[in-house]
Amino acid sequence: MIDVPGELIAALDAFVRTLSECGYPGWARRMERGRSKIAAGDAQGLDIVLNAYGGTGSLNDLPFTDDHPVKVLSAEVRERCTAVRTQIQSVRAARK
Repeated sequence: MIDVPGELIAALDAFVRTLSECGYPGWARRMERGRSKIAAGDAQGLDIVLNAYGGTGSLNDLPFTDDHPVKVLSAEVRERCTAVRTQIQSVRAARK
């Protein structure tokens, strides 16, 4: 189980909604799948979200300017997921 900051869930909710509104239902479903797992305390949800970044055909390739809500929320979600993943890794390392 992971500790889930409410800000991460709120950012994912907004991101899912914005992706849907902008015509990217596949990305919205993927982010919702990750969000559901994260909300349930399952760290696999972080992997689902973070694996959507990088490489050809990733979230980074969506055709929006950096100040578009999709890009702004994308950056926020990535930053918050990375912070939670880092926290989990620190806790695990401390236990060893």
